[in-house]
Amino acid sequence: FKDETSSSVWIGTEVGLEHYAPLGIRFGRVLLPKKLNAGQFSLMSSAVRDATDPSGDTYFIGMWGSGIFKWNRRLNEKEHFHQGNSGLASNGIFCMMQDRRGFIWAGAYDVVSRLDPRTGKWRSWRIWAKRNNTNNAILSCIEDRQGGLWFGGNRSGLFRYNPATDQIEDVTLPPEAYTPNGRLYVYNMSLDRQGRIWLATRHHPVLFDPETGKTQVFKVEKGKEDYNLWESVVVAATGKLYVCSRECLLELDSACNVLRIFNTENGLRSRFPGKLVEDHL
Repeated sequence: FKDETSSSVWIGTEVGLEHYAPLGIRFGRVLLPKKLNAGQFSLMSSAVRDATDPSGDTYFIGMWGSGIFKWNRRLNEKEHFHQGNSGLASNGIFCMMQDRRGFIWAGAYDVVSRLDPRTGKWRSWRIWAKRNNTNNAILSCIEDRQGGLWFGGNRSGLFRYNPATDQIEDVTLPPEAYTPNGRLYVYNMSLDRQGRIWLATRHHPVLFDPETGKTQVFKVEKGKEDYNLWESVVVAATGKLYVCSRECLLELDSACNVLRIFNTENGLRSRFPGKLVEDHL
């Protein structure tokens, strides 16, 4: 039925009422030109709004298997960067960010590429962990409060860009941060109010202080269940942690004590939440 006072439409379904507000919400679709057939990897991994563009219309969109698209939202114009036509070192883009200097950083298989959107110049760094002599796919990236750049790998854990050597180097954490075979799989990272970095990993949550190097490894348990596998973490303005874990969304305090668990039994609509972002509005 339609609410004539607000033009809202209420739809009865098998799980209750669904609400659609046509004056408040607009959905649209933008199709990217598919010049590279990436099959199951034709998925978007990340999007960055270019802070160096005064108009605010430029976005960079990372794709799992087909590189990066530069998109002008107002004109709906797209430029495709991939290994065959640019300095991008890999088409498999898993994460992106823009640092405070305006550079776009893209994490991929065994490599990190950087684009200066003002000049179009590319640079790339191969990723190799000296600690356990292995390569890594870069799944996450973050900039700390001092402008330091950090990257999360799928085998060796944490990496940092060292401006003194102009290299991306692996960071050695305490032994308890790794599995018995020396692996640390970092899905996602988030900064807290103290400037520390929370690492969402396959094994257990890790808190790392980039200024002091202090590292804490946590175990998260509630009753008979453990929630040490984190796929995504967001630190809210309140200091609470929100985490995608084992078929649920967790709310925790800063000591990793479980405050609330959201799942399909109390309102979560999916059993497998995989990514969190904070709405700053």
